[in-house]
Amino acid sequence: MRFWMLLGIACASLLGAVPRAGAYEMPLAELYQRILARAPAVSRAIIDTSTTVFAAYPQAPTGILDLPADAVPVERPERAYRQRIYWIRDRFLGVETFSATGARLNLFIDEGFQPVMFNTEPQRLFAARDVRPPFLPFLGETLAGWRAGLNDWGVLPSRYDLVQNPKGTFFYRLLDGPGRTAWVEREPLRLTRIETEVPGEERPIALTIHFVDFVFSGELDPPERNLRYPRTVDFLVDGRLFKQVNLVDVQSDPPLASFPVTRLRREAQALAAERAATEAAERAATEAAERAATERAATPTAAEAP
Repeated sequence: MRFWMLLGIACASLLGAVPRAGAYEMPLAELYQRILARAPAVSRAIIDTSTTVFAAYPQAPTGILDLPADAVPVERPERAYRQRIYWIRDRFLGVETFSATGARLNLFIDEGFQPVMFNTEPQRLFAARDVRPPFLPFLGETLAGWRAGLNDWGVLPSRYDLVQNPKGTFFYRLLDGPGRTAWVEREPLRLTRIETEVPGEERPIALTIHFVDFVFSGELDPPERNLRYPRTVDFLVDGRLFKQVNLVDVQSDPPLASFPVTRLRREAQALAAERAATEAAERAATEAAERAATERAATPTAAEAP
């Protein structure tokens, strides 16, 4: 009799960690509300990061090597870069991207309307998705910001389920379609992973973004309202590491005077004028070449002359 009592107590203890049939299942909108209620209370931050790029599929003379999934990634030092990020909640995002030697590679500015971006090194071209910090949208307190952050990666959840990893940690898994999910750790309601797909030459490529080893910054009370930011962000394609972003430094709520908003705007205006002049010169050269070709076609050759 004692054995069955102990077994019953053990089973009840185990089942307490698993959602029971018939238990309340909150709507997705309520889950979002709970997540947003945990948003940090900081209003601005300056963040420095360093990014290492790897060859996810190293090339061999005969083609792509058939590497095992756990093969050590091959680092590409020439593709490394670092970033300084200026973030003011709901007002301003400025990102300066530099090479490992300090040369400016890209300038990105988003002030809540049409973002502007300029590549400043022809041999190092970045897309907006390359330079925009992937975790920043999830620091906000608005559902629109969260959805926009997921939509940037092609994830538009319409439902969720509760899953447990092998270590026993529970996650809310926000579900879109096959291969497109966002994982939120049940406690402390923190985004830890995005899974999506990106177009490939022959088939869609699985892209996974892991937010790892969060750090706290700030002196707010309660401490949970301080800035929580991932120390490492891993990008994997088909399960292979191809980019790793490491946090170098983070400043929570620094003085507004620390934000070079005016300088960045002026530099963006100068780069816009330079790009417009370059495009105008290219158009003029193209038009001149087309006119010259038309004139040559209309001029009779010596053999055609009467």
